[in-house]
Amino acid sequence: MMQRMNRRERIFVAIGFLVMLVLFCYFALISPYLGALQRLDQTIDSRHAQLLEMQQLRLDYQVLSRSFSQLEARLEQADNFAALGFIEELVGQIAGREKLAYLRPQATEIEGELLLEPVEVKVEMLDLEQVLLLLWEIDRAPAPLQVKAVRLKQRFDNSAMLDLTMTVTAVRRNR
Repeated sequence: MMQRMNRRERIFVAIGFLVMLVLFCYFALISPYLGALQRLDQTIDSRHAQLLEMQQLRLDYQVLSRSFSQLEARLEQADNFAALGFIEELVGQIAGREKLAYLRPQATEIEGELLLEPVEVKVEMLDLEQVLLLLWEIDRAPAPLQVKAVRLKQRFDNSAMLDLTMTVTAVRRNR
């Protein structure tokens, strides 16, 4: 059949065959290979993102584990801790006992294994530095104390002074 074709027809047939061969190689070999490489690159990117997320979760876990250990140690110290006495002494050191208007224990609450003992505290005639120092020292207490509510009221007789009313909750184990 090729023998009956003239030279020009043979060239067209040869070019057509080469085009078909190139298209076959592209669609049968090169395109699937490139698609597989692209999928592998996407998988690598996805696994890399998962690895970064796992590393961040590991760091978060370590921080939480250390915090939990510290809280456990503070809860052990809470058994011999008197929140009322601590707060009264702290106010006396920072502002003076005469500025302590009242210290009212509230109803004790039980949450699982924890016993929550809230205390309402009102201290009058404080400047902002004393308020911050008081809150900071409560946060650094040897036993776990939480400041649940803070209300600051500016005094009418001296606008630089504040009245502080707050609820401090002592946390201890329920035994």
